[in-house]
Amino acid sequence: MLIAPRRASAHKTFRFQRTSPPLGHPLSSLVVL
Repeated sequence: MLIAPRRASAHKTFRFQRTSPPLGHPLSSLVVL
């Protein structure tokens, strides 16, 4: 997942953030930063 491109990662995290809380996903926090 980390190796994947930033665009794809951001898109996936954005979708996950809406479905799940950002606190539940550490990856989301990294993307937000």
